[in-house]
Amino acid sequence: VESWCVLAVTNLLQNAQLYGDGSEVTVVQTVLQDSELHIRVCNPGETFNAEEYETLFEPFFRGRRTRNHIPGAGLGLTAARKLAEAQGGRLLAGPRPDGGGSMFSLALPVYQENRVR
Repeated sequence: VESWCVLAVTNLLQNAQLYGDGSEVTVVQTVLQDSELHIRVCNPGETFNAEEYETLFEPFFRGRRTRNHIPGAGLGLTAARKLAEAQGGRLLAGPRPDGGGSMFSLALPVYQENRVR
């Protein structure tokens, strides 16, 4: 299961490299929030409207500005979301808080040994 997290984060970092505009360094943040660990990958570049952010996770989705000059089949974010869900987590996308690009957040439950289910 640990390798699933690594695969999902690797995918997000590769997407940031491919689709970011190169004007800034991709920022990775880890935040413990309630009972979840959020691994956030923030990158400059193309931003989307609210509907488009959910479309990013559909199989074979290719952004209108990049589909003709960046290689790939459009399965990476779909796979990353499935990996998150298989671990009881979520993969979310939205604009960066400063509005200067996109933020992808992998939210995974934190294991607590004494937690009663």
